[in-house]
Amino acid sequence: MAFISMIKNVQEIITDGEIDFRVRRLIKVSDMPEYPMLNETLYSSPFPFPLKSGREKPPEKPNIIVLFVESLSARKLAPYKKNFALDAPSAREDLTPNIARFAQQAMTVEQYFSHTYSTFRGLRGQNCSMFPYYGGDGAWSLPGFTPPTGPYRCLPHHLNDEGYETIFFGPDDQEHCHFSFQTQQIGFKRNIFRKEIEQQYLGHNGTSKLHLTDQELMQSLITLLQKKDMEMDKQPFYLATYPKGCHVGLNNDSDGCPYKDGKNWVYNTTHSWDRSFGLFWDAFQKLDLAKKTILIVTGDHSHWPERPYIEIAGSDYNRQCFEELGLFIYSPLHELPRRYNADHATSLGFAPMIAQILALNPKKKNSFLGISPFEQNRKHAGVGWANRTLFLTESGKELVYYNLTKKNSAKVNNLWQAIHLTHLAELEGKMIYPQLSGEQLSK
Repeated sequence: MAFISMIKNVQEIITDGEIDFRVRRLIKVSDMPEYPMLNETLYSSPFPFPLKSGREKPPEKPNIIVLFVESLSARKLAPYKKNFALDAPSAREDLTPNIARFAQQAMTVEQYFSHTYSTFRGLRGQNCSMFPYYGGDGAWSLPGFTPPTGPYRCLPHHLNDEGYETIFFGPDDQEHCHFSFQTQQIGFKRNIFRKEIEQQYLGHNGTSKLHLTDQELMQSLITLLQKKDMEMDKQPFYLATYPKGCHVGLNNDSDGCPYKDGKNWVYNTTHSWDRSFGLFWDAFQKLDLAKKTILIVTGDHSHWPERPYIEIAGSDYNRQCFEELGLFIYSPLHELPRRYNADHATSLGFAPMIAQILALNPKKKNSFLGISPFEQNRKHAGVGWANRTLFLTESGKELVYYNLTKKNSAKVNNLWQAIHLTHLAELEGKMIYPQLSGEQLSK
């Protein structure tokens, strides 16, 4: 009864024309009782950039590789230099020279914000276009934790239906925080973690006790792609990986590359990741499959406000966990501009964005809450949530943060109730109709 009562409340919110941030303009909450996340369309308008071939559709299904880089805040990256104060680390051109080189051939997406934290929420939240209830600390990391088991309908599920091989390529042990369980639940059919990577692609044990270093992960990914390049079976694939070296509290591993005097570990890990990415980018361009592979570089979430980051982030840093996220899109198939202003979109729209880029059939039942940053009629605003904090970002305004344990406006309370409703749907297994198969959902 509480669930039905809440959905009625949300229906009232949706129809309240006095609310500046109407729920449906920010998150796609359905008005269907008990299934508030069930939607009928993946996206509403086509990807706005033409194909290089001039055809209406790509000649074949392209591959897609996504690097969800740990804590990839835009202010750490040289291509975003002009977006921040002059004393921000992005003003240092030599910190990320390889991502700057990559940006010369890719589209740099600006004003695109992370929508949640930390890693597990970030990976699940982007691939499933949702606000996952459970994070790492105090949930997935606890002994005896019981994860939600209801049916999910995420980007990899949709791509499985389209004949894609879906691969997650992770640097951790597969049992770390139920990591392999999580990626399988998200829909990845092939889940490759540290032990298999060391045996099949790296050729030796990793040097770090915690996880594979960024250099080891990128070297292994190159080996996997080289093997795919030689395979007779040219099944298209969606591959997601998670370079972890820039994690909060970590300094360089033994194969890292210190930045200048090496005193600030955020500089060090960012510089080391950039070197590893440069090696990958050079090797990737030599592959035959690069001609039909879209490569996306973004973050799992923005950088946590740890002290070494605060010291170098610049005078305009607000010391919050939500900020502009790096997003680069390289496509050999599309005529992309060098820069695109997403005007306050968030990573909640990542999954529908991929569906839009790949021109998947938009008329498919799904549980995506987000709106692609490339939608023609998207409201130029976004919402983020984690733990006790909700943020709103709107074109022409600064980000505003709200503590949900305190008294807030009706606008904020209504939006929080709608997000909480989606949490209940996840925990009660009501994101999608459990009785429907993937094939039925695709119709």
